[in-house]
Formats: sequence, structure tokens, C-alpha cells
Amino acid sequence: LVPPSQLFNTGSTPSPKHTMGKFQHLTLQLGDPAAQQAGIDAVLNASGPATNIAAEVNVNELAVYQEPGLFDEVVKILGSPGEGRASAAEAVFRLSRNDEVKALMAQNSPLLAAISTTLLSVANTAEHYIATNCCLCLQNVSFPADGKNRIALMQANDGKVIEALCHCFAGVQVDDGHKRVRETSLSVLGNMVITPDCKKGLFEIPGVVQKLLSCVDFGDREINNVLAREKALIMLKNMANHADTKAPMFDFPGLLSSLMSVVSQTLSASKTHKEIALQILQNIVNHASTPMKLLDEHSDLMGTIISIVAARATSNNETARTNACLVLQNISFIEPCREKLYNYPGFFEALVSVLSNEEDTVKKNALPVLLNTSMATTVRVSMFKHRAFIPSLVKLASNETGVVREKSLSVLRNVANHEETKSPMFEHPEMIDTLMGVINTPLDDTTKLARETALAVIQNISNNDVNPSRLIAKEGLMNTLYDVFRQSATEKNKVARENSLLVCQNLSFPNTTRAPLFQFDNGRFFDAILDVMYDESNEHNKVASEKALATIANMSNKKENNLPMVQNSRFINKLVELCRTTGEPKRQSINILAKIAAGALFTAPYLLRAKGDLLSVMMAVVRDAGTDLKKWKKGNSNEFWALTFLMNLAQAEFSVPYMRVANVTKLMAPLVSQTSKESLQASATVAYLVGGDEDGEIYDLLSSNLSSIDRIIDLLENTLNCKGDGKGENGKNLDYGYGVFPLHSPLRAVKVLAKTDGFKSYLLDKGVYAKLHRCLRDFVESTGGGYVGGGGEDVESASLAVDALLELSYPSKNGELANDKSAALHIVEKFSDSNMTSMPSLLEQYEMNYKVKTSEFFSSSVMSANSLSNRINLSSATKTTEMAAKMWKMATMKKQASLKEGLDRNKQASIEERQAEDVQNEEAKTKIEEATRLMEKQQKQFQIEQQKREHDLKVLEQALKNEKDSNQRKIVEMQKALAEKENAKNVFRADDLAQQLNSMKELLLSLHTKTDNIALDVQEVKGAMKQALSSLENFFTGESPVPRYIIMGPARGTTLSKDGLMSFMTKKQTATLHVLCSYDLSTAVSFDISEPASWIRDCAPALRVGLTALKFAAIGAKLTVGLPFPLPEGVDLEMFLGAGISQIDGSFGLDTDESKILKEIDSGGRPNQRGMEITGAAYAKLKEFFADPEKMRKLTRTMDKVRNKTGKEEWISVRNLDAYCEANSSEEVEIVVASPIKQSRPSSMSMPTAVPTMPTPSAPLTPSEVVREEPEITYSPTNPASSSPPNPPQPRQSFDGGVRTDQSLTHTREILELKMEVMSLKAEMAGMRREFAQGMAAILTKLEAPTPKPKRKKSFFGGLG
Repeated sequence: LVPPSQLFNTGSTPSPKHTMGKFQHLTLQLGDPAAQQAGIDAVLNASGPATNIAAEVNVNELAVYQEPGLFDEVVKILGSPGEGRASAAEAVFRLSRNDEVKALMAQNSPLLAAISTTLLSVANTAEHYIATNCCLCLQNVSFPADGKNRIALMQANDGKVIEALCHCFAGVQVDDGHKRVRETSLSVLGNMVITPDCKKGLFEIPGVVQKLLSCVDFGDREINNVLAREKALIMLKNMANHADTKAPMFDFPGLLSSLMSVVSQTLSASKTHKEIALQILQNIVNHASTPMKLLDEHSDLMGTIISIVAARATSNNETARTNACLVLQNISFIEPCREKLYNYPGFFEALVSVLSNEEDTVKKNALPVLLNTSMATTVRVSMFKHRAFIPSLVKLASNETGVVREKSLSVLRNVANHEETKSPMFEHPEMIDTLMGVINTPLDDTTKLARETALAVIQNISNNDVNPSRLIAKEGLMNTLYDVFRQSATEKNKVARENSLLVCQNLSFPNTTRAPLFQFDNGRFFDAILDVMYDESNEHNKVASEKALATIANMSNKKENNLPMVQNSRFINKLVELCRTTGEPKRQSINILAKIAAGALFTAPYLLRAKGDLLSVMMAVVRDAGTDLKKWKKGNSNEFWALTFLMNLAQAEFSVPYMRVANVTKLMAPLVSQTSKESLQASATVAYLVGGDEDGEIYDLLSSNLSSIDRIIDLLENTLNCKGDGKGENGKNLDYGYGVFPLHSPLRAVKVLAKTDGFKSYLLDKGVYAKLHRCLRDFVESTGGGYVGGGGEDVESASLAVDALLELSYPSKNGELANDKSAALHIVEKFSDSNMTSMPSLLEQYEMNYKVKTSEFFSSSVMSANSLSNRINLSSATKTTEMAAKMWKMATMKKQASLKEGLDRNKQASIEERQAEDVQNEEAKTKIEEATRLMEKQQKQFQIEQQKREHDLKVLEQALKNEKDSNQRKIVEMQKALAEKENAKNVFRADDLAQQLNSMKELLLSLHTKTDNIALDVQEVKGAMKQALSSLENFFTGESPVPRYIIMGPARGTTLSKDGLMSFMTKKQTATLHVLCSYDLSTAVSFDISEPASWIRDCAPALRVGLTALKFAAIGAKLTVGLPFPLPEGVDLEMFLGAGISQIDGSFGLDTDESKILKEIDSGGRPNQRGMEITGAAYAKLKEFFADPEKMRKLTRTMDKVRNKTGKEEWISVRNLDAYCEANSSEEVEIVVASPIKQSRPSSMSMPTAVPTMPTPSAPLTPSEVVREEPEITYSPTNPASSSPPNPPQPRQSFDGGVRTDQSLTHTREILELKMEVMSLKAEMAGMRREFAQGMAAILTKLEAPTPKPKRKKSFFGGLG
């Protein structure tokens, strides 16, 4: 404490109006014992009247005090027992009324010693009035607010003054006589304890607190203690209001129990005492350590405090309930106490009851308690679920004003900041409307904070995945938001504008809302955001401008927004300008441009042509960061986003020449060989720019640093498996260090790398083919996928995978498969994932996918898929052709050897040998014809691509001639060089295909000479066909809405077992439904189905018809038919068909009549009405299946429904349509439902008759061999898929030994005549097939519409009737 000598100016001089010596005679008089009493009375009179307490100033007070020796004599009289003591005490009191005298008295040790002595000696006697005057003197001395006198009194005479004062209120009787001395002494201490130093000092003086508690504990039943008790409590309250006394007072023995006694009393005299006791508790718990102790160790006191709050509100208890709330507020301020306080019995209910009572004025104090408590995240859900809590807050926010509204909104803000409360808060009645009402209230000083807080509530509600879209759709909300932020920025609306933009930032965060938000109000919302962004120089708008940029950054991360954003030249130019600044605006601008560049396929032209040379700006940011990636800033740094911009931009082919001319590749070179996420980005950028160009600059950086390609492959693997999803410890995933990229980024790099022979084998050996297979599978079958892309919605990634697979199907020129004509098939077989759906099947479904066909940017990948499918089929056909040709040569050699040995065979043996040779010859010829057809189709595609490339080269040549700008000339030269390299590759592939085609045709020509023996079997087949027809002619006639012939097989990717041959019908969850062509019963299209047992219950008769048809064809007519799935070893077609028919007849409880009716199909009997009913119902179920538009599209993709002159309808596969028309008088055939790929065919088919065409072989094709015919495609510069090329297309041609020849391959008259004879024989077989099909059609026509079913005991359809 400050020593008294430093507290006062002891050298003060008397006021000039006071004359020294004026009262000298009084000094002499006091020295005379006989005249002492008169003298002291004179001093008393000179000190002023007794009534003059403070209102008047007596000019003699300071003069009397300063008269030499006079006051000393008064002090001596005061300190000694005698008659003059009372007058001396009163004189001292009167003199203390002067402010200057107060300061002098505070340092007058003899005076303070005399007062202490007097208090101790007379306070508890009849002369207690003397002690009262002494206390009044000290009360005056302790009154000045500067506290100097108080500290001096506390320190005087080693604490004797404090001891004496404590004696006055604790050591005297509690009665009316001593009442005033007790109260006055407590007033002195009460003044002292106001000063901070005295709070701690008095607490540390032994005995002070105990004596105060004794006064409190005496109670208030004695009227003479009421005021003293109140003063003691006030003193304890002030003493507790010091940082160093709170914890010690909490632990002081008996203190809390005394307070507990006070707050528990209900006497009217205790009202003020209770209020002050609660203030003491409020001060004591305003400390870091005491609240938890109170919760843990004093449950009775806590319960009492809560009960005070919960009491019914009256005017008499308002202050006590307010103070109780303040105690709870201080407890709730300590974070660890919040959850425990919330769970304290009765706590939350008490506070909610306060909010629910409109008349309760304590709510303004209850709300801060709830506000603090709601800061504990663990209690927010429970708070929200209370039936009355949220409605009360909403009502207060709506109806109240000022602090109550502000605090109510603050509590709502906290409760809304929990994932489980955000959606329910949005859905709460009147919640959003109330908040909007607060926001729309005119802005002034009284509404400012409430407006800001209401926006903060919406900000928290909007911070989840569901609410943003609902908030955008909420009527009036968006207008409310941008009415706030589009106002001119001022100091008053600064925070509200920032909060409204934070809401917009949250609304723009989910991927699903970025486009709607960008387009809101026809783009005016985005324009308003831009206006905020542009005003970044305004001091009051700086933060708002940054939030606007952050919102735009979110919206830019949506490809639908990229193009309209980049087309806004003012916006892009501003971003480029900000990229040249510093701080957050620069980082956000680079970030936005990097995200816009993610849509580089369509934004690259705008970015590269933006004002300010954006490419150079971004390169400078990367260059300034240095070449040591370890020194780069981590996270959302400028250099990271600039590098991301370059990587994204490089993914567009349009950007490649610009970036190569700008030497982006050289900028990336030092970064590629390092190991970090940025190095991976650099490697990808280089791969995009030169990975497909073996002559490109720094290509060797990739070829000699294969670890960079390994990182790209690892990235593809990681992205497919979503390892780097940031969900690991501390927001990281330790399994993968490169973070998360969109799936299309590594796929595009792989696609580019796959164009180069130098990387093909490496990519294949690293398992890339299987990963591409998976990408295609995930898209076609809508599996996998996620926030990084992939799955059924990511058309871009699927198209890149298809393009990469096509490139990898071409072997390296110097690789082991370079001369292998079946290389594409070998690559598929070796490198694809055998556990997934086959590649040909996926490609077929990909070509039919609606999302791909209608894609603005990726529909061209349909042609890539078709090319890859053709290459695989061609490889398969080539492989089969070589095997068939080899078998034919071996048979020929065997025959020649037998003749040389002179073996004399009998005539029958010679015929059999010749027939076997002809069968082998016919098989080989069929395969070669198929391979030839595929080659010609692919050759046509090459020709179309070649026309396009040649046209592009001419355009570039002309542009090069006209370009004057030197830098632009370099770009055009680079474009031309890249186009020439791509053209050369295409020409090489076309020439290679032409060589294969010529080889096939040469082989085909040699095989045609072996067709003269086919006629030997014609009559036998013809007879068998007629015999089969006689048993079916009663069942088929008229219209056919759906295909008539269907069979069921095992699920794709599964095989049959000999033991459980038909188990897939009843015991498996999935199977495959195969639709057969009515012309040759080959499989036209297949569908995956579930619950095959249910299918058999509903469609058994239809399935039985398909099996029976195959049975007739295979057994009765001895035709070459097959199944679209392999049979187990030791099981032939006849066994399988018989087992299937038996399964249908026996496994589903057919009664005798039903079994007999169905077996009429086998015997050829005429069906009765019941047979028509059950079979017709089966086809009705089948019709429901094909009613699905997607299934009907897939069906009509591969089949046409035709009607001949008799009115009979058939479903014919696209590949058999020509042969069917020829066999059925083509001019009379009408296409009823046309395949999309045959739309150019007229409705009435007419076939040339001068030279008959070769019909499609009757042997069914496996799925991998099915040929998908494409529409005629010609090229134009503006739309390659829709118009004619610059020169009219020439007649279809092929190559034979390098010289163009007519496609008929007829070199001699003899060969032509032989071919005509073969065609004639085949026409006879086609006619027999037609008769067979007509007969079967007659059956199904009668079965189309089910008739009302009569009641029966048992139903074939499992009880459905």
C-alpha cells in the first residue's frame, strides 16, 4: 500500500482569509485545567453549528484545526477520560466536515490513536454517543472518492483504527442505544471498502470478515440489527469485488452458509438482505475457479438460486430474481460450467418460464444466461427440442425491441450453429419470416445490432447442405439479402452488409445451389455481388468486397457458371487487375480464375484472350514463388492457385499451342522432378501439353522421369478410391499426400499420354487399362462416383476413359503386338478387369446412353466407343478367321495326303468328307465376311476424320498467310504442326487397316471357289423346315407389339454348371433375358433382370415358346443355332433346351390341363381357348416390361418391327433386315418400328435385283461379335456430324493388293456365276425360314390380348389367375 507520507501534501499553507493566532486564546484556555471545559466548548462553537454537516462552509474549521497547539490540545482531551471528552469528540466531528481538514486528519496519527482508544473504551458503555461522533468523524474522513484517506485510515496505527471500528459493530450490545454506533462504524468501513486496495487489505486483516459474518448471522429479527446487517452485507459485497479476494472469500469458512441463510429467508425485512447476498455471490463467482466449485460442492445453494429465478414474478422479488440471474450469468460465463449448469435440475425450465411470461421483466437478465449456456455445442440440440424455448425466442425477436430482441436473436444464432438444428430451425414456423422482418426494419442506432444478429442467425442456418437451396427458394429472402449488401457502404451498415454476404457465401457453397444462385433474378443478384466486389477501395466496404469475392469463388466452382462468367469481360478484366495487387483480393481472384479454368474446354478462348495477358500474369506468380517447392506457401496460396490455373487451362486442346509458345513447359520443368502436390500438378500440366507429342519440347522430361507419370497414375487410383478426402486426423488423410483432384484431371493426362507410343506399354504395365475399365463401368452402371467425379453423372470422365481406351487399343509401332492383327482383343483380354462387366458390353451401353448422346461437349465420344467396339470385334473376327482358315488349310492338306497315298474310299465316305470340308469352308468364309464388314466400317470413319483434318489444315494454312502479329503467327504455326502430326497418325492407321482389309478379301476370294457343294444339303433342310412348320402354323399370325421369341440365361459374368444347369431360373437373384430375331433366332439384344423365379411365374408360356422355337430350329430343321452364353462341358444345345422346357413344365405346379395345353406347341395341335388365355397373359406381362422407355429404346436400337403384305409383324435384328426383306419380297415389307440407327431407311424396303446380295449367315453372333451399324455420317467444317464434305462422297470402295477395285470382288465371269448359284441356294433356305417364321407368327398373334379368366382351383401364374 502507498505510505501516508506519499498520499498527502503536508506542506499546505492556510487560506489567506485565515489569520494565525486568531484562536491563540483558546489554546491557552485549554491548557488551564480549570478553564478546560469552557475552552473546549469555545472550540466547539468556533468549529461551527452542529447542524452544519456539509451544506454550509464554516470559515473557522481550517483555522481552528491549524491554530498552533489548539487541535493538539483537543486531541489530548479526546484521548483522556473526563468531562471534555464528549465535547472534544463532537468538535473533531465538526471540524472533519471541511475537505481540507479531512486530508490533514487522515495523516494525523495522534488523532487516529485517540479515536481508536476512545472507540474501544466507550463504544459499549453509556457514553456510546462519544464513539458515534468519533465514527462520524472517520466517516467524513473516509468519504473522498480518491481513496487516499481510506488507505491511510486502514494503515493507521498498525490497524488499530480497523480494530476499533470492528469493536463498535461486533463487540457491543445490539439494542436501540448502540444501534447508531454500530451502523456508523459499518458506514466507515463501507466507505473504505469501496477503494480497490482497501477491498483486499480489509479482507486480509484478521477478524474483519468473521466480525462481519457475526453481524450477518445475528439475523434481522432484531429491528436494531436490520440496517447494520445490510451494511455488513454491502461491505462483503464490495470486498468480494476484487480479483484477489473472490476465490479466498468463496473458501472462507462459514461465508457461503451465511449467504445461504440470507437468501433462504422470506421475511419482508430480509428482502434487501437477500438481494445484496445474491450480489455477493455474483461477485464471488465472477472468477475462473469458483463457479465449478459452486456447482459441484453446493447443490443446496444452487437449488435456492434457481428457485428464486423460478418464483412467480412480482414487483417485490424483481431485484432478487434479477440478481439470481446475474449469479447464473457469471457461472455460465465459464465454458466448462455451461453443460453442467444446463443439466442442473430446474435450471433450463426456470429460465424458459421467464421467457414465456410476457409480463416478466427479468427476461432481459435471463437471456444473457441462456446466451452463455447456448455457447456449449452439446446442449443446443436439447435446447431446440424444448417445446416452448424456440417459440418464445421467436416471439421475443418479433415483438420486443432493444436488448431483449438482440439477446433473443443471439441465442437463436448460437442454437442454429449445430448440424442437427440447422434444418429444423429453417422449418420452424415463422422463423425465417421473423428474421426477415427484423432485417427489413429501418436502420438506426436502436435496430443496428438486432439486424446484424438476425443476419448471423440466417448465416448459421444456411451453413449446411440442405438449407441453401431452400433458402434461395424462400420467397423474399434473396431480395432481403441483396437489399442489404447493395446499399452504399457506411459505418452504420458495415457489419450488416458483411453478414448478408456471409449468408450468400454459405448459399453458394453446395454444388447444387451455385448455378441457381448465379442465375437468380435473371443474373441481377450476381451483378449486385460484382458491384460490391468492384468497390474494394471504400474503407467501409473492404471486408464486404472480400466476402463478395469468396461468394463468386464458390459460384465459379460450377461448370455451368464458368462460361457466362468468363463471357463477362468487365468481370474477367477486373479479376486480372486484382491478380496484380496484393493480399486477399489477389488470392481470391487467382482462385476464381483457376476454377473457371477448370471448364477450359469452353472457357479457354476467353481466358487466353482476356485483357491484360492473363497467361503471363499467372506464369509470373508461379515464377516469383521460385523453383524450390519446399519454400512455397502451403494451402490456399497465390502460387498454388496460379499453378492450378495453368494445369486446368492446359487440359483444353485450344490452349496447347498458346501455352507451348509461352514456354509454360519450361516453367514447369524444374517442378516436375520434385515430390509434392505441386509437383504432381506440374507433371500433369506437362503431360497435357506435350505428353502426346514425341517431338515436343521437354518431352524427354517425362520419358526420362517416369516417376512423374507414376504420380499421375497414383492420382487416378487415389481419386477412384477417394483416399485423399481430407477426413483423416486433423482434416488430413495420411494414406495419400497429394490431396483431392477431380477425376477428369488424371484421366485427361492418361488420354494424352496414351497417344504416344513411348508411353503405351508403360501405362498398360502399370494397370491403367483396368482403371479406365472401371471408370467406364462406374458410368454405365451408375456405381461409385462422389464429390471428385465418376459414377453415372460424370459424362466428361467417362468420355475421357473411352478415348484413352481407344488410344491404348492401338499397339506401339515397335511393340510386341505391332504386327498382331488381333492386338485390340489381346489388350482387352490381358489388361481389363475380369471381375467387371465385359468391355464390349459396356461400350454398347455407353453408345446408347442418353446423357452421352445429348452432351454438348462429349457426344463425340460415342464415335470413339463405336471405333473401340469395332476394333475389339474386328480383332475377335480376325482371330477367328485365322483359326478357321487354318482349319480349312489343314483339312485340304489332309485330303491331298490321302489322295497321294491312293486310299480308295467308297462313294459315301467321299461325300461325307466333302461335306465336312464345305462346312469348314463356310465357317471360315462367314467369319471373314464379318471381319471385312467391320474393316470397311472403320475405314469409312477414318475417311470422315481425314476429311475433317485436311479441311482444318487448309484453314490453318490460310490463317498463317493472313496473320501479321509475330506472336500470333507462332501460335498458328504450333497449331498447324500439331494438326499435321495428328493427321499423319490417322493416315498411318488408315493404311494399316487397308492392308488388313486386302488380306481378308484375298482369303475370301479363295474360299468362294468352294461353295459348289452347298446344294447337297438343301433338300434335306427344306424338308425338315416344312415338317417343323406344320406343328407351329396354328399359333402365329397378325400383329406383334413385342418380340415373340425370348429365352432366359444366367446373369452376365456367371457360368452354368452341369449339376445345376437351370438353377438360375429359381435359385438366383439375377438373370439375363435374351430377345431372339424372328428371322434366324439369333440373339438381338439382352436385358439384365432380377427375380427370375417371378419372371417364370408370369411369363412361362412366352419363355416356353422361345425354347420350343430353338428346339425346332436345332432339331427339326437341323439349322445352325446357338446360345448367347457358353454351355458346360458335356451339355449340348438339345440337352439345355429340354432341361429348360422341363423346368418350366415341372417346377411351378402346372396342373394336367395346363401342361397339356402348353405341350400342344410341341405336338402341333390346334390350341383351345384356355391355351390362348394363359399364353396371351404371359405376353401381356412381357409387354409391360417393354413399356419402360429406356428398355424400348434399347430394343429398337438393335431391332426393327416389320410387317409384310399378309399383315404379319415380326421383330428382326438390324443385321438381318436386308436378308429378311429379300426373302419376303422386299418391296412389300414395311418397317413399323425402326431402329434409331436405321432412320434413313424408307418405310417400304426395295432391294436391287440385278446382283443378289449375300445374306447374313444364320449362325448367331455372340455379344462381343454384334455389329452396330451407324447412320451415314458426312463431314462439314461447321458440323462434322450433319452435312456433306467439300467434295461429294464417292461410291463405296475397298482395296485389293493396293489397287482400288469394285466391291463385288468379281474378277471373272466364272466366279460371278458361282456366286449367283450360291446365292440362289441361300435364297431357298431364306424362303424356308420365312415360312417357318410365318407359322410361328400365327401362334403368337392369337395370344396377344388376354381374355377374362374363368375361375379355377389352381393358377399357372402363382395364384394371380
